[in-house]
Order: sequence, then C-alpha cells, then structure tokens
Amino acid sequence: MGKVLYMNKRDEGIAKYMKINIDTSKLKRGVDFHIASIFVVDENFGVNSLGGFLKESSNELFQKLESDYIGKAKKLLDGKGSEGFMETPHHEGVPFYKVNGDINIDLATEIGLGVVNFQGEYMLYAPSSKNDPMDAVTEMLMLKVYFQLMYPNEIDQKLGESFSRLRNTILTNMTANQAKHINRLKEIFKVV
Repeated sequence: MGKVLYMNKRDEGIAKYMKINIDTSKLKRGVDFHIASIFVVDENFGVNSLGGFLKESSNELFQKLESDYIGKAKKLLDGKGSEGFMETPHHEGVPFYKVNGDINIDLATEIGLGVVNFQGEYMLYAPSSKNDPMDAVTEMLMLKVYFQLMYPNEIDQKLGESFSRLRNTILTNMTANQAKHINRLKEIFKVV
C-alpha cells in the first residue's frame, strides 16, 4: 500500500511508469477525489467493468466528467439488464499513483485496481484494506500486470520469469475477464 513507491525504485518493471504517489490520509471521498472504476454484475452474476458490460470504453463514457461517476453509471445502465453495480472499494489512507501516460479505466478495474479522478487526473490505487505487508507485494504485482498489459511490447523480464509461479495469485486478484487477461499475458511472455 504506500510501500510500492519505495519498492518500485528498485524494480525497472514499473518504475518507468510511475510518477509519484499521493498521500490520501487527509482527502475526503466525493470532495477531494471521485472514484471512476465501476463494477457491474450481469444477469448471470458475472462481474464486468462498466465499459466491458456496455461494450464501450469507460474512458469514453466518462469523457469530460470529473465527479459523480456512479450517477453516470446508473443512467447508462438503466434498462440494460444489470443485476447491480458499485464503485471499486477505496479504504482510507490508500495512496493514489500518478502514472506516466493514460490510464485505461476498464483494464485497471478488471485486473483488480481502482481508478480515481484527483485534481482532474486519473490515478490508480489498490483497493486493499489490511495493513498486511503482503498487500504491498500483491499491489506491486497487480501494478506490474497492469503495465505489462498496457505496454505489451515492453516486456517486464522479472514478471515474465515468475509468471507461471504467480499465475494463481494474479488470477485471484483479477475481478473480470480473467481468462482474456491471463491468455494475453501468456502470449506476451512466450518470448521470455
């Protein structure tokens, strides 16, 4: 949970994508930041990102929106057959990560990360709630997976070398489209 910034300085796999982490201990949800990552449960009780469910990018659906993402989702989902929807959980004190490049809201949501709008920019966070040292390791792993899927031509050698050993941990933390994302990682790591 905030330890990732320290850890990533020694890990070239994600350091080049991370700008800074934001201390959120004094920030108020709905005032200082707004959650943009939305889960949707379909009629078969499958979990999807909002964009995945609507077959349209959440980034496009939320274009020019800076708050009330859940309200926009409610309007978009009205009459579309979803069983329910919710924001990605955010626990007090969990830091935000400002990254180099754009953030894909749907990809982040599907692999188990959250996305917020803070000061007009999308930032990533890990929705863990425990103060367990393993949270930092899992957080770093899922950030590495996110960046690997975002930048498939820039192979993270360490992630590739440990992929088969960490596959089940990665799957456990993904929330939607697990097979699609795992198969994409297998394709990427064929060359490792």
